[in-house]
Amino acid sequence: KVLKPLLDKPVSFQGHSRGAALASILASLCAIDGIKVSHLHLFECPNPGYQRYAEFCAEQVVNGSIGFEISTVNDLDPVPYFPMEPYINSYPVTDLSTAPGGMKDFDIIDWHAGETIYAGILKMFPLP
Repeated sequence: KVLKPLLDKPVSFQGHSRGAALASILASLCAIDGIKVSHLHLFECPNPGYQRYAEFCAEQVVNGSIGFEISTVNDLDPVPYFPMEPYINSYPVTDLSTAPGGMKDFDIIDWHAGETIYAGILKMFPLP
């Protein structure tokens, strides 16, 4: 109720890792407050809630309150799988299946790196 008077247009949220979890939660809070979220992009999002939260998010997408675009995971990146059950993904995920390359394939941190995620996005959605 604090933000609504300040916002006369839809908002959008994007985030990577913890930022993606926060973006998911902020989008939900906006939907509760009647603020339209035009775009939501989540990259390597940890599991932010329980089953009921995922159901609420799905309801908001169906009724048009949240314009969900994409939520990614990347093969061996552990972040999108924590915390473990009963926490779950709040939106459907797209697996990028993009390895960092070379010796970096053996470093689990490199599977979570922004450059690897960006390469996976470009592979799935090439620029014209």
